[in-house]
Amino acid sequence: MEIDNLLLNLGILPNKSAFWYIKFALKSDIGLGAMNDIYKSIAENFSTTPDIVYDSIRRAISFADSCGKLKNIDEYFGVKVYDENHPMTNSEFLSLLKIIPREKLD
Repeated sequence: MEIDNLLLNLGILPNKSAFWYIKFALKSDIGLGAMNDIYKSIAENFSTTPDIVYDSIRRAISFADSCGKLKNIDEYFGVKVYDENHPMTNSEFLSLLKIIPREKLD
């Protein structure tokens, strides 16, 4: 499965800028150490601001969560990683997506 299908399965829609921001973050070699650096790198690539990147990703995650799609992330790990009682942060979401085994994305 490719990144597009992964994001769609998790409720991140391609008509939103966050889809493209997240896809860029996953495909690039950006480390997930400092989230501010990630937002800055994405913003530079898309000619926007880090705050807009952060807000866009936050809204997309909240939307996917409200639709019940984020629970699908458990499929990729084979264990429960999604907790409906704990809203996933941007950094948690991106970190989880970065460590999904590559064979699950092919």
